[in-house]
Amino acid sequence: MEKKAKKARSAPPQSRQKDWIDQLPEEILGNILSRMAMKEAARTSILSRRWRNLWKVYGSHLDFDSSETMRFMFDGVKERHIEAPKYQDWVNQVLDSHEGSSLERLRIAFDLGGSYIYATAVDKWIDFAIVKRVQRLEVDLTAAAGCYTCSDSVYTFLSWLLDLPSDFPSFDRLTVLCLKSVSITEEDLAYFLSTCPFLEQLTVENSSSLQNFRASGQSLKLKHLEIGYCQKLQNVEVSAASLVSFKYAGPRINICVIEVPELSLVSFSNQYC
Repeated sequence: MEKKAKKARSAPPQSRQKDWIDQLPEEILGNILSRMAMKEAARTSILSRRWRNLWKVYGSHLDFDSSETMRFMFDGVKERHIEAPKYQDWVNQVLDSHEGSSLERLRIAFDLGGSYIYATAVDKWIDFAIVKRVQRLEVDLTAAAGCYTCSDSVYTFLSWLLDLPSDFPSFDRLTVLCLKSVSITEEDLAYFLSTCPFLEQLTVENSSSLQNFRASGQSLKLKHLEIGYCQKLQNVEVSAASLVSFKYAGPRINICVIEVPELSLVSFSNQYC
């Protein structure tokens, strides 16, 4: 008896802590996983049989970050035509295995090239975000070289993804929308502003089809707005009582910002003109 007690006292603190965590109710474990980054949550699957599939149910931050590969592509160490299919397979595999009913964040960030061969895959990813009623949607398809003017937007946002029956899931929980190298129309952006009651942050960069942008209305919750490198953009009109920051980068255009009592940060830059 004394030997067992001595053995328990000498047990490494990490093993005792692991046993204690493993005994927690699934709801608490799920809450822990929901606060972790995707790769960290996925690593927990090796802890035990109980943990094997928990991250698929409770993982709510799907950040497909591939910045290291992008750096290698920029340096010429890796080639896009080899890495892009790998990235697509990675995203598809994780999304297909996700079993949770909702999603807090979905971030796509990779240089898929100037062709449209991956458009169907991006359609699928955005449709997944709609079904999971995502809160933060970030689609960044910027070239590894960081060039905004050498090509048009890689992907065109499809309006039919927004034109869904009322009983279908929607973007009604969306708080953050970030679109880079994604072509989107003035009408589709107006849809987000009018039908997403919790949208607080909007970023649009390198949209090759955007010519005019208007954000106004007393019901707008928009706090942060960034518009940059939209080569065809001519007019921007903003009237949002909750707006705190506004950033614009690009050539000289008509910009009208009125009735913004909370506005405290304004930034204008002309980086490629």
